[in-house]
Amino acid sequence: MSMILILTDELDALDSDRLIRLGDLGVTNVTLLEEASTAGILIQGWAFERTSAGEVVKLLTAGRTGVRVLQPVMQVSVSEWAVPIVPPADTRTPETEG
Repeated sequence: MSMILILTDELDALDSDRLIRLGDLGVTNVTLLEEASTAGILIQGWAFERTSAGEVVKLLTAGRTGVRVLQPVMQVSVSEWAVPIVPPADTRTPETEG
């Protein structure tokens, strides 16, 4: 799964044409984030390729300036593999015991 985060000063409405185009580009999840001074669009998709990130940014920001795009630098997965926990060695000696 690929993802990008687009940071901008304001968000435009996402009409059905844009949503269909995002789906065509492999985007399966769009999360809109907003606070007082910054807005963000988190784009994720199982079939979304980073090579189409520029097209997605243009589609969502409509040529707006001051847009920042953040992409993950690595991918991490979690598995159920367990590491045995070994308690620390007993460091008490007869001299340190009461």
